[in-house]
Formats: sequence, C-alpha cells, structure tokens
Amino acid sequence: MRGGEQGNGVGQGGGKGGGQGKRTPGHAGARPFISYVSTHPDDDGPDPDGLDEAARMHIEGRAIDLIIGLEPALRRTPEGNPGFDLFEADSGGRQMRWVEVKSMTGTLEDRPVGLSHTQFDCAREKGDAYWLYVVEHATDPAQARVLRIQNPVGHARTFTFDHGWSGIARTDPPQSP
Repeated sequence: MRGGEQGNGVGQGGGKGGGQGKRTPGHAGARPFISYVSTHPDDDGPDPDGLDEAARMHIEGRAIDLIIGLEPALRRTPEGNPGFDLFEADSGGRQMRWVEVKSMTGTLEDRPVGLSHTQFDCAREKGDAYWLYVVEHATDPAQARVLRIQNPVGHARTFTFDHGWSGIARTDPPQSP
C-alpha cells in the first residue's frame, strides 16, 4: 500500500463478535491496529514521501546503517535482495532471523508502509523469525526511531478489501475448466 491509500477505517473483518470491525481504534474494545490489502495495477505511483529515487535510496541506506549500529549482529543482504534487507546468522552462518526495513521522513501516524507480494510471502514463510523494522524520521538522526514488528503477517487477523479492488474485479462469472 502506498501512502495516502487507506481504506475507509471501517475494518470489514468477517470474524466473530458481531460488528467489532466498526469500532474505532483507541476506544474500549477496539482493535489495536488495522491493516489493509491493496492492489496496484499501475505500480509506478509517486514515492509516499515525495522523494526521488536517489533520495529514497539515501534514506533507506541511512535507516539500515542506524539499525546495524543498534544491532551489530544484523548483516546486509546483497542489493536488490527480494523479501528482506537484513539477516542474523547463527555461529555456523545459517540465517535465523530476517528483517525488512522501511524508512520514512515522518511517522506511521503520517502514512502507512506496505510489504510487496514477495516480502509478504517471505514474512509468511519465516513466521516469528521475520521482522518489519520501520524507521521513522529516517532523515533526522536526532529524532529517528526504529519500530520493530515481529511476524507482521502472522498478527493479521483480517484483510480488508475496499473500493480500489473494483479496478481488477471481474463482473462476469468465471469460466469452468
């Protein structure tokens, strides 16, 4: 999901509890967080922070440097590695923890971050060994903060599909094989 593309906040989960999806976060009995699933038929939209590619790569690098400074056991993956940016290995060199890094100029209060399909699949496969690190204020070392989310896919309980999905929806019935 790109910045600015959020659902309607209604949280249309189909779980038990009769209407609990309509509760607003922060109120008694509310969900602790709401996530959305989206599709991007044209995935070449603008950077969520309004940065060009060089600036995006620069703050991603700064965010990774910050994290490695805080957690020296983490190692960089080769550039362009799909699914994660950092990993931790055991004494035999076997990877045992995987970290995807998302950097932003503001905070999660300002805009969401998203996982690509590849990152999502990797997170699902690795379970509790997969972490999403969100570096807020990545351009300001004095304010930078690392939010560490373990097993982001495993914590999801519903996937909300909003009006944006009508762009890829079919209106004709599927053909039988």
